[in-house]
Amino acid sequence: MQKYLWVNYLIAGSGCLNMIYSGYDGSLYSSFQVMDSWLSHFNHPSPYWIGMINTIPGIFGIVYSFFVAPVVNDWLGRKRSIFVAAVFNMISAVIMTISPNLACFIIGRVMVTISVQQGSNSGPLLVSELAHPKIRGKLISFWQMFWSFGALEAAGICLGTSYYPSLGNWQWRIPTLIQIVTPTMICVCVSFCPDSPRWLVAKNRIEEARKSLERVRPEDEVEPELREIEAAVLYEKEVTKGRYKQWFVNKSYLRRLGLVFGLYLGQQLGGMGILTQYSGIIYNSVFKSSTTDILLNFLNWALAVLYVLPATFYVDKIGRRPLLLIGAIGQALAMFLVATVVTQTPRLANGDYKYGIGVACVFFVFLYNLFYQFSWGCSTWVVATEIFPLNVRAQGLAISGNVESAVMTALGLAFPTFLANCGFYAFYFFMAVNVCNFIWVFLFLPETKNVSLEEMDHLFGGEDHGIAGQMLLDQKVTGNSEHVENVQRETKE
Repeated sequence: MQKYLWVNYLIAGSGCLNMIYSGYDGSLYSSFQVMDSWLSHFNHPSPYWIGMINTIPGIFGIVYSFFVAPVVNDWLGRKRSIFVAAVFNMISAVIMTISPNLACFIIGRVMVTISVQQGSNSGPLLVSELAHPKIRGKLISFWQMFWSFGALEAAGICLGTSYYPSLGNWQWRIPTLIQIVTPTMICVCVSFCPDSPRWLVAKNRIEEARKSLERVRPEDEVEPELREIEAAVLYEKEVTKGRYKQWFVNKSYLRRLGLVFGLYLGQQLGGMGILTQYSGIIYNSVFKSSTTDILLNFLNWALAVLYVLPATFYVDKIGRRPLLLIGAIGQALAMFLVATVVTQTPRLANGDYKYGIGVACVFFVFLYNLFYQFSWGCSTWVVATEIFPLNVRAQGLAISGNVESAVMTALGLAFPTFLANCGFYAFYFFMAVNVCNFIWVFLFLPETKNVSLEEMDHLFGGEDHGIAGQMLLDQKVTGNSEHVENVQRETKE
């Protein structure tokens, strides 16, 4: 393989490491909910507070992601923003480890959420803006794979400590403290990565942008792509004034934002949000052993790492749409089977479920995870990171990502009570959402494979920023400003 492709893969790995600590945090808290030492240390939180431990950090994360993360991204650049987020994550891990009470633990989780939001905004930008168009989908698929690996890592460490009750509070403190390993790796790896050439051009650092492209492109592609980026950046500076204002005046931007809204909404309401945060509670409903519940959580995430592989190999071959459609149908079927098997089978005299019912429930949850990982888990990120233009890309990811965070926050607060009141009938709701997801993608989402970032505007009904920018450059050379005024008028219309 050509040298530049290997560099693409190495950069993708460095940028996507952010998702390891995101997946780690989600799986960690899920395991803690059935860990006796953690429950005892924090005086056995009620279902309300179990939900609030997710909700409070989620609210802070939404505010930070919308108002702060894009500013940090555009100020520091993608590379340094990732570095800062990783350092913040290390500090939060220490705070949670030494927490004497629930309030301190929640503060640590707030800091984790902020670091995850910053990394989730910066990481995909760095990867997508450096990735070669032919392998961009494959590289961004690492994002979901690394998330699953982080969840697996947390579940595995919690499983190991759960076998040693003699550890006392270190049963949960050891896996909490080990969180610092991944952000340390990020700080080292990202130091060797180039920054985004699109961000460098926007900052008028053209020579640095050229050197960045030389590391990730064949020699004959560097200058043409650099000129295309320069033209697109010029267009966005001259014509698309303002950042958030553009969402209200540009129909192409609104269309893309709506599509990503729908994808993130469907991703979380389809069931993965609750399986991530509350798999321990779900397993505990059918199995009464906390060690068994943590073991199942570990096995689920171990398989999830493998489940992403179809997307890694095929997202750039068969496209984003087919994977999303297949995933929606599979997820709907799995949720239907979970709900039906558990709710339509008589319980034992003591109110417990039969062992076979528990096994069937776990199998169908694993089946759901299979369909989710290679489709809505992976392809949603791919689409979201590639369809927005440079001038609003950080804002677009922040705004749409807030939909994901808001839904996760609401589910995090409501699901423990939802499950307690409705039992496994709640899973019929998630089945219906996945049916709607299929319809949404089939009717509204175009295919984006093999489309360059600069050409994405044309695909979604807007003006190609690269072509329009090149015309602006030509007009500047001739001193004719008429075209600039025409483009500005057409953009407003």
